[in-house]
Amino acid sequence: MMRKIVRGLINGESKSLKEMSLDGCKINKVYTILKEDDMYVKFNPHTGEPCEKSLDNLILKHWDTVFVEDMGHDWGVYGDRFKYHPHSSDIGETCDILVEFD
Repeated sequence: MMRKIVRGLINGESKSLKEMSLDGCKINKVYTILKEDDMYVKFNPHTGEPCEKSLDNLILKHWDTVFVEDMGHDWGVYGDRFKYHPHSSDIGETCDILVEFD
């Protein structure tokens, strides 16, 4: 599994997977980012040492750092288009999302 942040998506918008640099990928999960600074692990729980900001070290807490969007209900892939239409924000609102994909 890999992760990517896609910035500036508009609720209700359809974008090409190529434009999102996700062409040829299978999208598994989509999260609307609520508090980006809080979603990164800041310290290694075993050593206490500071962690580098990385998409591999995230705290994904529903309704806190992210909102977990439902495939079909809030987003979908139709051919080569990604349709983003979540109920966690208003139509026309600009959002940043985290995408998990293979």
